[in-house]
Amino acid sequence: MATPRFDLSLSKTPTTAASEGRGIASSRLAGLRRAACLGWYAAIAIAAIVDIINTGLPAAGLSALFVGCAVLALLWPTGFTVERAMMRSLLMGFIGFIAGVLACLVAPAGTLVQAEFLTFGVMSMLFGVLAAFPLALATALR
Repeated sequence: MATPRFDLSLSKTPTTAASEGRGIASSRLAGLRRAACLGWYAAIAIAAIVDIINTGLPAAGLSALFVGCAVLALLWPTGFTVERAMMRSLLMGFIGFIAGVLACLVAPAGTLVQAEFLTFGVMSMLFGVLAAFPLALATALR
């Protein structure tokens, strides 16, 4: 006759319980990081809007829109990874900067158009770097 077997070991070992606790904490931390990133991007958008209102020049809004749409367009077909998004943000900022500087060189000297092109280039670079900052921080904290 077969005797029933009883397993006297714990169903959850202390290491399993500790790792589950870390998993819960890391998921909460991931939600906090995501909220911080969204807040950061909202702050960048608000800063661009405030700059447009204060100066009356739409270059800040155009550069923020350029960097945001360009990065989203590049992420759409290939998927999202943090490193890829960070590099694309920096690349779009650099491309906007070069485009603004080249357009500034072509525009008539001392005109408002020249200043607008230069502002677009500088703000594109600034928004590209600011957009890459939380992504770089997320990569460093992994």
